[in-house]
Amino acid sequence: MLYEGIAKLVEEVDQWNKFIQPVLFTYRIKELRISKQSLYMLVYEKEPTLVIDYKKHRGSILERLLEITEKISQLREVTRRIIQKSQVELDRKFEGIKTQEFQKGDLV
Repeated sequence: MLYEGIAKLVEEVDQWNKFIQPVLFTYRIKELRISKQSLYMLVYEKEPTLVIDYKKHRGSILERLLEITEKISQLREVTRRIIQKSQVELDRKFEGIKTQEFQKGDLV
């Protein structure tokens, strides 16, 4: 299937690399006969949201971009807290552990 997909799109032999990503994505979202699910669904446990699907369900891309933009500050703050918490946990975990310094030529 991959070979056929690339062959359908490529006009010249040296152009295959321009089409590999779209063909692979198409392969990954195609429902498999055996599992009745796509590889995408098996890996991410959800169906991919395509631009064409987005317009049907949630409005325009511009509306989605505005929605995401409004949430960025919240996401940054949540991420900052998570990073701080992780850093504190790492500091506690390695507190009191002596570090060993190596010199050039030392066997490690």
